[in-house]
Amino acid sequence: NFIRTGLWNSWSRSMLDRGAIDESFLRALDAYVMTAAKNEIVVCFNFFAFTPPLNGGTNPYLDPRSLDWQKSFITLITTRYNDINWVHYDLINEPSYSPPNDIWKNSPIGDQHEKNEWQNWINKKYPVANSELMNKWRDAIGDIYQPPTESELSYRIYKEDRRPRKVIDFNLFTQDVVTNWADTLNKTIKSVTDALVTLGQDEGGTSNRPAQQFHYTAVDYTSIHTWWLNDDLLWDGLITKVPEKPNLISETGLMRLEDIDGEPWRSPNAAKNLLDRKFALGFASRGAGIVQWAWNINPYMPIDNESAIGFLRPDGTAKIEIENINKYSKFFNTAQQFIEDYEPSEVVIVIPHSKIFAGRKNGDLSTKRFVRTITDHFGITPSLISEYKLTAERLSNAKLVIIPSAEFITDVAAKVLYDISSKGTTVLFTGSLEGNSFGELSEEILKLGLTNKSVPVALFEKYISQGDQSWKEVNVTFDNQQSEFIKKSVAEKLYSTKNILHEPLPLELAREKEPLIDLLKFVFYKSGVYYQLDESPVSTNILNMKKHSLIILVNESASNITKKVKLGNFTLDVVVKSGESKLLLVDKQTGTIISQTE
Repeated sequence: NFIRTGLWNSWSRSMLDRGAIDESFLRALDAYVMTAAKNEIVVCFNFFAFTPPLNGGTNPYLDPRSLDWQKSFITLITTRYNDINWVHYDLINEPSYSPPNDIWKNSPIGDQHEKNEWQNWINKKYPVANSELMNKWRDAIGDIYQPPTESELSYRIYKEDRRPRKVIDFNLFTQDVVTNWADTLNKTIKSVTDALVTLGQDEGGTSNRPAQQFHYTAVDYTSIHTWWLNDDLLWDGLITKVPEKPNLISETGLMRLEDIDGEPWRSPNAAKNLLDRKFALGFASRGAGIVQWAWNINPYMPIDNESAIGFLRPDGTAKIEIENINKYSKFFNTAQQFIEDYEPSEVVIVIPHSKIFAGRKNGDLSTKRFVRTITDHFGITPSLISEYKLTAERLSNAKLVIIPSAEFITDVAAKVLYDISSKGTTVLFTGSLEGNSFGELSEEILKLGLTNKSVPVALFEKYISQGDQSWKEVNVTFDNQQSEFIKKSVAEKLYSTKNILHEPLPLELAREKEPLIDLLKFVFYKSGVYYQLDESPVSTNILNMKKHSLIILVNESASNITKKVKLGNFTLDVVVKSGESKLLLVDKQTGTIISQTE
């Protein structure tokens, strides 16, 4: 029982003068908090939205004037509820590092505070001569202290007036800025109360906007809003979940889609089923919970898309989507007493953030395809960790680590991967690996033993099977103009250097999925990862605990499917209806189904 509310605008009305918050605003919030307490509902109060308020400053994250106002505002609210343990705080809704009037992107703000902080960040990271750094960045312009332009931060087919390797660093810089900002405000709150603090990011955190994989250190739990990527909802949760912190799906729901004449694209039943899948895949990603957005439709919203969101219409009638609340409430009312921490996954996929931050194409698609194939056809739910956050400790439970189509990775990541492979962990690279994030063949990169010449993929390539198929060679297709931005290694087929394997083709980006399935069968066998191979496309997530398993099955096909699930010595035949989910909590010792959804 959890409600997320707060302020998306009108901060100056709430605190007209610095240090003097509007008492009528606080009394209204008092009523809200007390009503929630009466009904045993936790409240998460959101302070800011999109970019923090400037309030006389020039940079919402760096200007001391802005920060002082923000800390004063937050302190006055948290002091009001300092002894209340059912209130959480969300620092900001769906933030961007960008000018406040140009959000939903990551781009330079252009003020002096940013330039000063950027200069300090560079000098700390690179205590080298300017000429050496210019060479690393391939920067012919010459002013290393000038942030990249906005036009440099996205993909283009040519390099004119672009410095992609400098852009990597600028994206890392903005991650640090937002993380430090969040850490400062969290400490401000903690000086008043021990309340939990999060940062409610949307799917922009899966690219180069403020990302959960980076700012998790500054919050008590991470958050993701799963709105748009409806084909990759499990990936949404996995790529924003870090091993150390809970991850809350703090907003999910349905945006309105219309056909050519303005009629709803989805039928009411299709909408209900999509929300069901959003709930199920949120839990399957090891999510701590789901917050449906919103309960009541707001007909006063000036945006048609936003004014359609919610369970209850203005006339008081409910959409059939609300049936999902009953479905999951019944299940977890029985299951909750048995739910405990899940065992870590034996399979980790490395997020190629250098590639993503450089503005290269398909950096995220490679991880999406691996997640889809592994869960749909092998019954394994992997974990995802940024290449910039790899440590031996974070990978200590992994039997297999996959680095998909990276092109380049950091020296630190290369060393960690080499070290864990030396201790028995299987490491799989796919596609090209040309060097570190500067394109250099450093000692760490060379130790991996994988550096071969890279060339663009052809439309049709030959994959040589490693499995037990009757065929040994098969065509794979790299369409959608991938020959213009995706490379392969020139090696003929999969090879290895001890526990490090390299498949020269970026198979996860091919049109056909069978070669990737074949490769994974071989690699899972070699690494000792148990799997349940199935051709039927049902997302199969078995989250094991000490005594029980939470099984979450999601059928995104147009037909009902009977899924065979093996759990130890027991086999369950589970019917999963078209477009719907099925959840089961099972006793691992007896095979008894303790709770299941209807």
